[in-house]
Amino acid sequence: MQMWRPIMERGDGVWLGTAGDGQLWVGTRDAASSAVPLSNPVFLWPLLERPIVQVTAELSEHWPEFGLTDDVSRPGLVELLVRSAVDAARPYWVERALDWLEEMSDDLQYRHDAVVSALLVVQNNGQLPQKVRHRAGRILRVLE
Repeated sequence: MQMWRPIMERGDGVWLGTAGDGQLWVGTRDAASSAVPLSNPVFLWPLLERPIVQVTAELSEHWPEFGLTDDVSRPGLVELLVRSAVDAARPYWVERALDWLEEMSDDLQYRHDAVVSALLVVQNNGQLPQKVRHRAGRILRVLE
């Protein structure tokens, strides 16, 4: 691993940054701790506790600094983050993802099919609390 460079605070004292290897990393101000696999960006879930507008503004500002080698756009990263939280089906994180999905539903930079698919996963997951499933259904009805 090359030199750790913290770029953006995640919001809980942990930073997102780069180690010069084309991957996104998390760590403290002083040292990288873990690479963030884009296939399961669980280390990014705490971003869901912040308003999507704030996070996406910071990501946009710093996007070139991350130097990601994966062919992922900033909106694509947001979609991956939200979908990973939805797929994990942990009620707290699903509710945070719903906050973002609600905002994403009328923002043209996000793929409509990605938003609808994530909402359907929540709505149809019988393991999630009823209030969470119903909230996903309400957002879906607005999209129709």
